[in-house]
Amino acid sequence: MKPCLDVVPCMEVGIVRASATFQDPDVRLRFPDSESPCVRLDEGGVTLVIEFPDLDSLTRFVQRLARIPVPGGRRR
Repeated sequence: MKPCLDVVPCMEVGIVRASATFQDPDVRLRFPDSESPCVRLDEGGVTLVIEFPDLDSLTRFVQRLARIPVPGGRRR
């Protein structure tokens, strides 16, 4: 499996759908003073950045990810 990123145009104005494939990405949280906080995933030349308007939005997103069960995986 190779890391890849597909961006699919949508018929609705203002909507973009992106699909990224990662196997073992480098994951970083960024909390800049002048910009929105974000999650950044990097692997094999593919970079996906998800920005949030504030820290509360990022916190809710991370909490939702933590609640998603992973089939066959262990929760830490």
